[in-house]
Amino acid sequence: MMIRSCSSHLILPRFFLFKNNISKYRIKAANMSSLVSKRSIVCIRNEFKHTKHLCISNSYMVKRSNSSEASKSVYEHILSSKPIHFAQSVLEYGHTITGLPWWASIAVTTVALRALLTLPLAIYYQKIQVRIENLHPEILHNARVMFQQRFASQATQEKWNEAKMKKVITKMMKNSAKQIYVRDNCHPAKASIMILTQIPLWISVSLSLRNMTGAISSNFYLDPNCVVPTLSDGGTLWFTNLVLPDPLYILPLAVGLLNLINIELQTLNVREGSKFPKLVTNMLRGLSIIIIPIAAYMPSAITLYWMTSASYSVAQNLFLKLPKVRLALNLVPKSTMNDGQIKNIRTLIKDKYSSSKTNKVK
Repeated sequence: MMIRSCSSHLILPRFFLFKNNISKYRIKAANMSSLVSKRSIVCIRNEFKHTKHLCISNSYMVKRSNSSEASKSVYEHILSSKPIHFAQSVLEYGHTITGLPWWASIAVTTVALRALLTLPLAIYYQKIQVRIENLHPEILHNARVMFQQRFASQATQEKWNEAKMKKVITKMMKNSAKQIYVRDNCHPAKASIMILTQIPLWISVSLSLRNMTGAISSNFYLDPNCVVPTLSDGGTLWFTNLVLPDPLYILPLAVGLLNLINIELQTLNVREGSKFPKLVTNMLRGLSIIIIPIAAYMPSAITLYWMTSASYSVAQNLFLKLPKVRLALNLVPKSTMNDGQIKNIRTLIKDKYSSSKTNKVK
């Protein structure tokens, strides 16, 4: 009995230990299941947050593509600026008033803008050039007088050569020119007002036409509210679709050729002086050639605007070089008035290229 009791005494604790272990394992299993369920809930929540974040980001991208206020880059700010929208409103207003197709209304609006804005400034520029040319003898006379008063004795004592004397005289001419330009209110920097008006006008209309056609929308910002669908069938002749580039490359070639003609016309009355004006002229010639492949990539609406603007520039330069027009607008220098002959365009071209040939021979 003692043995049994002892054995039973030994067995019962083992049973209770086993039972306690089973209960512990059950608790652990319950805890594990609760942890798994919690982790699954956390994962589901994380996935929901991720999908919510994706939806928010997608909606932000949609808002960014559809609104002009979300643009951040400099180019996007320029495209959504007020001058660009104002230029587009002017083009649309010209289209509604005239009732012409888009290709004709773009051309008419371009000519009207250039005639209202750049023609008076071009006449002002020509008048400043005439004043400067009329003051050239006085500037030269003052420089010679100043040279004789200051450096005549020194030049004879030190036996200056012609090159050194020319350098000193040119410095004297620059000093006297500054004083005379201020006195007569005809500083050459005032002539830059035409360029400072023409370049922003050209950029504004070009970018507004870019917004209207929706060109290069895959790489840059585009506001769908600015797109004009009727431009797709507003062309004529071989460029019926103004949204697409010119298929025959006639408009880009015309843009480059007209820009070259315009540059050559502007350099007819320019005197041969320092190397800087020649450098600027050669740079402009190079840009007129570089613009041809750029225009071939642009929509026909932009290329048509560029061609119309270049055509107007050529016509304006030819108009302001007519002898009767120059007399009527008082754009004739005193030297030509004393000669009694105002050179027309043919004589100016002959004189320029004949002088260039003689300089090459020398």
